[in-house]
Amino acid sequence: MFSLILIFVAVSSFSYYWHFRRSRRRFYELAAKIPGPFDWPLIGSIHLGFGQSATGICEYMLQFLHTVPTPMRAWLGPHLFMVFDDPEHLAVILNSQHCLRKSFFYKFFGLRDGLLTAEPHLWRKLRRHLNPSFSLSNLQSFIPTFNEKSNILAKRLEPFLDKGEFNILPFMGELSLSISTVTTLGLDLDKDTSECRKNYKENADHLFTLRWSRIYKAWFHLDFIYKLSTTWREEKARSKVFEQMSKKVKIISVVLNYI
Repeated sequence: MFSLILIFVAVSSFSYYWHFRRSRRRFYELAAKIPGPFDWPLIGSIHLGFGQSATGICEYMLQFLHTVPTPMRAWLGPHLFMVFDDPEHLAVILNSQHCLRKSFFYKFFGLRDGLLTAEPHLWRKLRRHLNPSFSLSNLQSFIPTFNEKSNILAKRLEPFLDKGEFNILPFMGELSLSISTVTTLGLDLDKDTSECRKNYKENADHLFTLRWSRIYKAWFHLDFIYKLSTTWREEKARSKVFEQMSKKVKIISVVLNYI
């Protein structure tokens, strides 16, 4: 009896997969013309994520980009990922009205509402309300802040002069955080809460890495499986810390504005 059930499930699964592929035949034919890592039926290129860390899989894809022309494609199960590095290609995509709908992967980063996850018709409405914030006069008012923070970055990089390669990403992360808090909250983390800045950034980096790892580990796409993992428990703990720190930063900002 068990054998019959197993055969029935296998045949049903194969039949569904065959019809699914057939319904998107043109889509698969076009995707096959784009270079990318080897993909298996059903699972695509998921095997690349086995035993890999978030940085490991990124390094693999970057190395692969050096061996094939772009654009490049990768399959995660039935989902097609496209990688572009040509500015002309990116300009077409970013200016296209057909590329406004965001992937469901955005929910893995906790972005359930707002401009990044809105439906196209709502996105246009929200974007119109937001446009005045990016007026030329507003952007020009940020230039002194950009210059000040860039000079601080240059001083922090001086000890690395003539000492070979080094990882600049942590410094750029701190620069981005410092600029964003000054321009949006009026809070200068470099002067007032340097320890808070460090902890805030480190926790944000770890949280982003945890959520990114869920994307390329397709078996974690199912919520009930993901919630059984240690990754989910760590993500929840870091999300709570991140929220507490964000509230603390906002409180400090309000207090400083009244001083």
